[in-house]
Amino acid sequence: MKLRARILSDATLALIIGEINKAVEPVPKGYLTEDQWSAKWKYTRTNTKRYIRVALEAGILVRLNLRIVTNGRRRLMALYGPPIRRNKGC
Repeated sequence: MKLRARILSDATLALIIGEINKAVEPVPKGYLTEDQWSAKWKYTRTNTKRYIRVALEAGILVRLNLRIVTNGRRRLMALYGPPIRRNKGC
């Protein structure tokens, strides 16, 4: 009896983990990949990386690693954008 319960729970656990791994996260407004920033700024990728690194050190941009779908595949990508500011109550 215990063996059957374990087999069922393992299958259920496998389904749950599969759904979690398939999940993609929504991209916050204003966050772009390195390639998108280089197209927007009209710089080469090397110069774009340089500017992003300086902006990260200065606190102008922040880096988020999100699961997104690109070219039909789900992958973990770094997105850069403005820091999220939360309004403090009065």
